[in-house]
Amino acid sequence: MNNSTQSRNLVLGIDTGGTYTDAVLLDYDTHQVLDRHKSLTTKRDFAIGIGNVIDRIHIDDPKEIKMVSVSTTLATNAIAESKGKRVGLFLIGYDPELISSFKMSQQFSTPNYYYFDGGHDLYGAEKKPLDLKSILEKVKQIKHQVDALAVSSYFSPLNPEHENRAYQAISSVCDLPIVLGHQLSTKLGSVERATTAALNASLLSVLREFIIAVRRVMERRKIAAPLMVVRGDGTLMSDEFAVRTPVETIHSGPAASAIGGHFLSGIDNALILDVGGTTTDLALLIDGKVTISEKGAMVSEYK
Repeated sequence: MNNSTQSRNLVLGIDTGGTYTDAVLLDYDTHQVLDRHKSLTTKRDFAIGIGNVIDRIHIDDPKEIKMVSVSTTLATNAIAESKGKRVGLFLIGYDPELISSFKMSQQFSTPNYYYFDGGHDLYGAEKKPLDLKSILEKVKQIKHQVDALAVSSYFSPLNPEHENRAYQAISSVCDLPIVLGHQLSTKLGSVERATTAALNASLLSVLREFIIAVRRVMERRKIAAPLMVVRGDGTLMSDEFAVRTPVETIHSGPAASAIGGHFLSGIDNALILDVGGTTTDLALLIDGKVTISEKGAMVSEYK
């Protein structure tokens, strides 16, 4: 038992990959790694593998844990292995002929994509009235054939009205999860934004099951600390936000590896390799920082 009368500030870190789940206990104030362990990832029930690895971490007092931080390659692996859920992608105001002529549809992460009138121009003005009737007809037709829906309207970051109206209408006739493109990015182009929305929709259940598993283990171990998730750019987000936007966890594992490599080595300029059971990732560290692409990331063939 810890004989110190002063409570410590501990951080419990968990990384779940396609093969192994790792845990580390860190003293936040002294930066000392107090304990670490590794266990097999149990995909049939993530809580088993997470529980196994945490059970082997020596924790004197769960109240000393002030934060639980998790990183994972589950989203990246699901995309790379084409194991995401079935998604219906609704494209509002997109030009079918333009998409076809430049073979842009190959960039969409789902074969189930549909075109509807609507959308806005680069000034945020409505191009055509939103065809809600056709949208609802399509929803009724496919709602038992897909697991989630994604809606991307042309220039929606400038004016999300049509996406929001489509969401309200679809929600009235369907209880499937719905992802809106403008809520994920204000910078990506129309095709990349649609792809991001579809990928996010395909990963919703994957991240939800993972977060629920971590929460179950925390409750069993009486760990009441906030649960944070590492984003692909190395920053942290709440578990609630991660469940809504699992696409943000793409490259979460490699980002954590870059931060950890810098922390443990103390070297500011390095090439960090993260070799997992499914993917291999590289990060270039210059002056202690990893360059973040403003244009987004590539996973498999999807941008």
